[in-house]
Amino acid sequence: MTLGWLVASVLFQIFLADNCNAKESSDFQNVSPTKVENRIILDEDFSWLSEKEADLVLDRISRAGFNVFVPAVWHGRGVSWPSKLAPKEPRWADKRGQSETDPLKYLIKRAHALGIEVHPWFTVALRQRDFLRDLYDVGTPEEAFNIHLPTFRKYIVDVMMDVVQNYDIDGVNLDYVRSGMSECRSANYYCDICVSSYCVADYQSKTHRDLIRDMALVKQRLDKVAFDSIAAWNGAAIEDIVRSLRMRMTKSKPYLILSVDTHAGYDWVKFQGANAIKWANDGVIDLILHMEYDKFEKFRWPLINNAVKALKDPKMFVLMVGNYDHSRWNKDDVWARNAKETAELVKFSQKFQPGANIAALYSYSTLSDEQLVTIRSTAFRTPALPGWHKKRGSSQN
Repeated sequence: MTLGWLVASVLFQIFLADNCNAKESSDFQNVSPTKVENRIILDEDFSWLSEKEADLVLDRISRAGFNVFVPAVWHGRGVSWPSKLAPKEPRWADKRGQSETDPLKYLIKRAHALGIEVHPWFTVALRQRDFLRDLYDVGTPEEAFNIHLPTFRKYIVDVMMDVVQNYDIDGVNLDYVRSGMSECRSANYYCDICVSSYCVADYQSKTHRDLIRDMALVKQRLDKVAFDSIAAWNGAAIEDIVRSLRMRMTKSKPYLILSVDTHAGYDWVKFQGANAIKWANDGVIDLILHMEYDKFEKFRWPLINNAVKALKDPKMFVLMVGNYDHSRWNKDDVWARNAKETAELVKFSQKFQPGANIAALYSYSTLSDEQLVTIRSTAFRTPALPGWHKKRGSSQN
């Protein structure tokens, strides 16, 4: 047991005790916010595609005290806004007239009226539909686009810029910013690397090494050079996407916040090309939303501590906590976590980086009414405004 874990555990118990006697503030909605704090909640389930749904989502997260909404708008299946770049997201297409002509525009307008920022969420390399076949090939990891194809990298940045340029958003959030979709465990770094004929040739051209041979060496843990070579090759492709997006965002709307969801510093994430710590230190992204969704006692403290230490500005690290539990046998079988425990985790996220004034929760789909009330009456007892609106200034559309 490390000293860092012990300190964190003590702090968590203090937060727990502090929350125990909290009572719901019935006039929360009528209090003018004086505090500045970014309170983030993510929605991966497109819960906002009709006017009625958008109003309900925004009402609930506002009553809970959140002021930054991160809705998935691209989940590797299509667009959720009017666009010529791809077919409709199936969940939008299935609405058949029940949805707004432009649901994203309506969502942003209503959110801003409530003082809530909107940071659209893009799952960059994830592919969950058999479409756009020129952007992946045989040997591309399952459910992924081929990040090594220049045509894909340009395309996905164009998709994101379609929203940046045409909507009054407050930021952009990136997820699945890596070569594959699987969470490779320590025993198998071999997973989710592109081995198509294009990728084999591209790797040889750029590294003068044999990709298949290097993959075999990595799988057997025989060669760190091979591991580093593949990681650098993947990393160059992924970083090209992130840097290109940042450059184009800066030209169009320099005030926008760019955040990345990741397991900061994890070896398998680096192997697949994601290096959020480097991007943060280079000034390419503004925030790392580190995904720590388990119960507190299962937090990965060595990973967390190492990531924070590696950052030039530790305040760029956001401890994003979860509000759900899942079956031991099936991680897709989920349910809302105990409300008190969820509120305690939100408060821990809130206090993790003193002075950062930020907290993040995943996900809206498991935000129960009990969680809503408990978070509002404890961690978010005092209403707050998001702190990034000052960056908008005269650049706002």
